[in-house]
Amino acid sequence: CKIGEGKELMTHLFTPGDIVNGQALFFEDRLVSFAAAGAVELEIYDPDHIANSFLHSEICRNYLQRAEFARKTLIDHAVLNLNCLSSSQRVAHFFCELSTRLGIYGQARSITFTLPLMQRDLAGYLGNCAVHFNRIVRALRRENIMTWAGGRVVISRWDELARHGRFNPDYLRACCPDRPIWPRSAE
Repeated sequence: CKIGEGKELMTHLFTPGDIVNGQALFFEDRLVSFAAAGAVELEIYDPDHIANSFLHSEICRNYLQRAEFARKTLIDHAVLNLNCLSSSQRVAHFFCELSTRLGIYGQARSITFTLPLMQRDLAGYLGNCAVHFNRIVRALRRENIMTWAGGRVVISRWDELARHGRFNPDYLRACCPDRPIWPRSAE
């Protein structure tokens, strides 16, 4: 998303199984850019074809409605986190959520995953300034809870990170009701 003076702000973080920019079906004038944290399969469909499928296929309609519900659930939860959690709790919660969402689709093994984003991008996404975000990540590393270096995140003490971030994965069931979601622990 472009904000004043040509600056960009990350507004969504998609993981495997998400429908990327599904809202573009109805807002064609929106300027969107994408970055991938790993291998991606992307298919682009004619909006008329999607609209026709949506109107004539119950399976397609149910899938798109479920995807929209999941997207709204994640947004609602992010708004709650911005208002109810401290900066360090939001960061802890974010890493727990991302690890869980990636783990659902086999993209996070032993609570280790790739995250080739800049800290300043995640800082803005989580409502922090880059300097404060960096201090939080350094504190987590110093306490041997997690590390993030070279685009690789390793969570060493999952239970402590989840407790600090007040993370409960139950809300993620809206994102992928067909897949098991379980509390993770460091292996």
